[in-house]
Amino acid sequence: MSTAVSQTWYMTQRQLMVFARQPAYAIITLIQPVIWLFLFGNLFKKVVELGGFGTTSYLDYLVPGVVVMSALSSNMWAGMGTLDEIQRGTLNRFLTTPVSRAALMNGNVVNNGLITALQSVIIVLLGLLGGADYPGGIGGIAILIVASVLLGTIFGALSNALGMLVRERESIIGINTFLLLP
Repeated sequence: MSTAVSQTWYMTQRQLMVFARQPAYAIITLIQPVIWLFLFGNLFKKVVELGGFGTTSYLDYLVPGVVVMSALSSNMWAGMGTLDEIQRGTLNRFLTTPVSRAALMNGNVVNNGLITALQSVIIVLLGLLGGADYPGGIGGIAILIVASVLLGTIFGALSNALGMLVRERESIIGINTFLLLP
């Protein structure tokens, strides 16, 4: 394994350990998607009776959207973690080590991608439990998860860049809200 890849993996492991030590965070990030799936899935289940909807279950339509929205919303806040590391001086301490600067940022992005993949799989499984049918089969589910990870990774990297550039919580919150909400 190359030095850059191994350094990125070590930095990713550091972030994953933080995630593993906070199981409440994993649960909290899944509350909103679960509400969307089961509350809105039941509230709007009759909408499929309208002509031209294209599916017999609103949950079939809703699950992919919830997966993508969950990937976007959770990754858009990655810059807050970067900002915390800057403000606490953690990032400066890592900059004095032999770890490359790219590995410092890539570790955070890879961590966000792995967490997004896990969240996406859980949401898809919850959709299955709720009765969703995925006409694309396993291949369609895999494409959905890969697309959500890629989209989340792009927005996570953007958020990290914003965290390093603006260095103010209020600015990150304002920019994220502007990008996430219509």
